[in-house]
Amino acid sequence: MNNNKQNLRTGITPICDIGKSIRRNKCSTQKGNKKFLWESIASDLEDLIAKKGVDGALFFSADEICSRYKVSKITSSRALSELAKKHFIRRVKGKGSFITREEKSCAFEILLLIDLDEGTSALRMSYILSEVFKGIITEAMASNAVVKTVTPSYFEMLDLDKVSGLNVIIMQELPKNKNLLEFLKSERVNCVCCHAYSLIEGIATVRDGLREGAFLAVSHLIEKGHRRIAFLTAKESLWFMSRFEGYRDALLKHKLNLSFGLIKECDFQDFADVTKAMDKLISNSEPPTAIFGVSDLYALPVIKYCNQKNIRVPEDIAVVGLDNRPEAVLSCPPLTTVDTRWEEQGRQAVKLIKEISIKRESKLRDVVVKPFLVVRESSAAKKEITHNFLLEEAIK
Repeated sequence: MNNNKQNLRTGITPICDIGKSIRRNKCSTQKGNKKFLWESIASDLEDLIAKKGVDGALFFSADEICSRYKVSKITSSRALSELAKKHFIRRVKGKGSFITREEKSCAFEILLLIDLDEGTSALRMSYILSEVFKGIITEAMASNAVVKTVTPSYFEMLDLDKVSGLNVIIMQELPKNKNLLEFLKSERVNCVCCHAYSLIEGIATVRDGLREGAFLAVSHLIEKGHRRIAFLTAKESLWFMSRFEGYRDALLKHKLNLSFGLIKECDFQDFADVTKAMDKLISNSEPPTAIFGVSDLYALPVIKYCNQKNIRVPEDIAVVGLDNRPEAVLSCPPLTTVDTRWEEQGRQAVKLIKEISIKRESKLRDVVVKPFLVVRESSAAKKEITHNFLLEEAIK
């Protein structure tokens, strides 16, 4: 190897005398050897890196290993792949392979891929992600794994055709890059989508029990005596479809009619829009005695609206949300809600990806984290009220 040439081309110092060491420690290919040739070469190179490797140094190419070991390109490439899988080297597309001298005590590495849109979605997800991350880090530390947060550009620097054995957790959104998505679905990668809103072909998932959560919330209101329960939801969002199904399931189980007049859409960030939706519900000829907000972000503005209109919660209208955000306990009155256990989703994602790395048949598993009801003061037994009172208060 021409050291000066390599320095000029990459700006990275190669390993000193590595060629001599390889020739001196060339693997045996006798018939009695139990290892495949590529395994022997990889083992030899591991020893060499451990003794003389410099973190970040340029490593041998497949052609150079062919030359020194007198083996085929397939054999040398397989040896390099094994080194990369064990994190002895890092392969960068178009630049070659580089030595990594990280501590091997945390042998299980997880890449946490974040690829969220900016704007409202990211704003709404910020708290959720922090809770999921907490679970991922807690479980990773408990299981002696290391987590690295990366973006799609990380994978653009890898030669995906030669990479295998990666453990990747993606958060909710699938990568927009089709090549990257195909790679994550391939047999060469262990991948879990955490906080997924639906099943994903080719990728294991960890999901909220949103349908069950909505069912718990509405069933709680029905058990309190409420029969006309409004459903306040977002405009055109797949995330809330399963919550509607849970709302419908609870009504059907208790033999209550589904009234589309009690279903309203609004933007939780626009209080005027929430007010408009609530005005329509209250002015209904048969107004609701309870409101189910598809998330706390929808239920909390309802309590604000009621406080402004002098509508008592829960005496006049009961309110229940879903998510159990920190704000829920601070509202007046505190909000009854459903805890969807985001932190537990993070823990389950780490457990699942470790299981997949050991048992390939688990690759397409789906884990649904069970939610639980958190009862606070915003829900209570139905009190007989008149439409005239509600309508009068609403139009003041």
